[in-house]
Amino acid sequence: MVNQITIQKDKRAVMRRVYAVWVTRHLLSPFSVKCYTFLVLSLNLLATVSIGSVLANINGSGVIGFVMYMQYAFLSTGFIVQASILIVFVISVFLLKDIISNSRNSAFAHKFA
Repeated sequence: MVNQITIQKDKRAVMRRVYAVWVTRHLLSPFSVKCYTFLVLSLNLLATVSIGSVLANINGSGVIGFVMYMQYAFLSTGFIVQASILIVFVISVFLLKDIISNSRNSAFAHKFA
């Protein structure tokens, strides 16, 4: 009886460690780190850039006017905002690549399951 209780306690302890390793691996995976970085920098941009002002200042002179305005607005900001925008863009590209790659791999795997 005592031996079974000890075995059950040991099983629970081992399973807690296995679960802790599993959670840690998922929380620190490259995809998760990209998501955390994207989230932090996006929140930083939302806190430092007035989206309402940017949208209010866009004039309706077509695509070329929009591109020219966005270029001027980007070049007129501080270095931190410029760096954040560029890093968010690059991370977005990598996240999109990861998502597309994972969806293709999972769809491919289901065909042969």
